[in-house]
Amino acid sequence: MAKVDLETWVLEVIGYVKANLNAKITAISTEKADGVALGLVDAAAFYYQDWGTAFPNHSPAVLFAINNETVETLGPESSEVLRIVVELYTSDQTNAGDDKIMKMIMRYKRAIREVFIDKFQELRGLKLVNLPEVSLGEHTGSNHYVVGVGVEIPFVY
Repeated sequence: MAKVDLETWVLEVIGYVKANLNAKITAISTEKADGVALGLVDAAAFYYQDWGTAFPNHSPAVLFAINNETVETLGPESSEVLRIVVELYTSDQTNAGDDKIMKMIMRYKRAIREVFIDKFQELRGLKLVNLPEVSLGEHTGSNHYVVGVGVEIPFVY
């Protein structure tokens, strides 16, 4: 099996998600056509490894992170499971009191999941992991939501 440069591969995954997520969000909104508006991710609304010390200035915003690496030796080769996490943050005060926010959360999660499936379904051992939704509140009473999908990918090198 050919060796994989994990750094290059991770950057390729991130580039693919950045290039295709908005199209997937638009397709889902068009399919549903029920008045629940999903915002698109601005080019400046991507974060890496950490949200920082404050809530993002964009809504929605996307965080890419790498974690939970597991390495196992297999004689002369090694096997590694790498988890790439894609989280989407949204702050929506107008829909927080009804079922629209739940629809938004499920649709954003679906968009992330489908972007991965569209690109990487041919990879053996690919595992999508739904991350728990997180609701964050500020002392001002504002509510913020984070939804995410992790992708676990085994590599032999």
